[in-house]
Amino acid sequence: MRRIRFTFDEEKFVQTLALLASKGLPELTTLKVAKLLFLADKKHFTTYGRPILGDRYVGMKNGPCPSAALQVMNGTVKEDAPPVGATVRALVDKFLKVDPTQGANAVFVPRREPD
Repeated sequence: MRRIRFTFDEEKFVQTLALLASKGLPELTTLKVAKLLFLADKKHFTTYGRPILGDRYVGMKNGPCPSAALQVMNGTVKEDAPPVGATVRALVDKFLKVDPTQGANAVFVPRREPD
């Protein structure tokens, strides 16, 4: 049996994150983004036979989590996380800002509408 592999699309992830942020969702934290991405990918996969972002989901304490997307979000939000690439960082900075003052966790806030 041959495994099907999908490639994570960083730009599409940042655009998706910007779209979620532009919808005015309250407290859009990394946990909420992970849950929304899982549900969206599940729906898209069952409908079209392919995921939206091509990320790999891993089981974690609070449920399934997109691993590459989590690395990008942590690299953007956390000081002690490994930094993200310059291209991804520029995209994040173009479309989003991170507000560390809202609630217990940092929240993603839109800078502009996604493309």
